[in-house]
Amino acid sequence: ETIPIGEAGREDFDISRAVNRGLAEQRLVEIEYLSGSSGELGTRVVEPYLVNGTKGQWYLVAWCRTRDAIRTFRYEMIKSACLLDETFEPRGIELDRYREDPRQPSGIAAPDRARVLFSPEVARWVYEKQPETVMLEDGSLVGDVPWFTGDWLIDEVLRYCGEAVLIAPAELRERIRDTAARLAADYR
Repeated sequence: ETIPIGEAGREDFDISRAVNRGLAEQRLVEIEYLSGSSGELGTRVVEPYLVNGTKGQWYLVAWCRTRDAIRTFRYEMIKSACLLDETFEPRGIELDRYREDPRQPSGIAAPDRARVLFSPEVARWVYEKQPETVMLEDGSLVGDVPWFTGDWLIDEVLRYCGEAVLIAPAELRERIRDTAARLAADYR
């Protein structure tokens, strides 16, 4: 299953072509990927199995030879892709859960959900990317954001620069406040 080239931006054409050929020909693809968790650019050799989209985001589901495990790569974080000559034998990976929701890393549903209020200034953008949201009359948005770790959730809320407020879990609200204060002090 491939990404329709017409839906990729011009700058993504080479990435889409390499991934699509890897899927169709069962060939390895070397990707340069910007990790969302560490912010580091790294190279991975992957066996591509599925490209799937939800709410304006595309994801590559692949067996990562670097990590020796199934991984989900957000398409916009793939900076380059090179089709390799080496082929692979399909591993028989169950892809149904990735077809339902490709956002879950390694196909595992997040154990927790956080309730977040997004301001009208970012609501439209969030609505396109977060399926679990409800638009309010004032133009703001309430969403349930899946999360694995408190540090990840704190980063997620703070990346909206004051346009998102964590409603629950309440125990992380103080950590967000403290982190924001520390960052503001470091900035000055």
